[in-house]
Amino acid sequence: MLRLERGRLVDVRGEGAAELRERLAQASGDAALLGELCVGLNPVGSTLTGKSSLDGVLAGTLTPSFGSNEVVGGTHRANLDLRFPSRELDLVVNGEVLVSRGELQV
Repeated sequence: MLRLERGRLVDVRGEGAAELRERLAQASGDAALLGELCVGLNPVGSTLTGKSSLDGVLAGTLTPSFGSNEVVGGTHRANLDLRFPSRELDLVVNGEVLVSRGELQV
């Protein structure tokens, strides 16, 4: 489980959570910085393929990324770029559910 607030990772739970935070801190200098959040909109498929660049664009897929964000217009440079495409996450913005477990709600 990942909890993000204002572009920052405020809670990580689950197997390997402590190790993930440690690696992010070592590689990017800020274990709580979200590099980007991709919301997939492409309706062509609904099953993850294991290819993060493809999976991240499938409708309902949420892909939080950590590490460098320079390629998407940010200013944070890191030697690590981790992407986690998932159809099991929810996206709630200002109390409104936009994505619920792989389903777009808008």
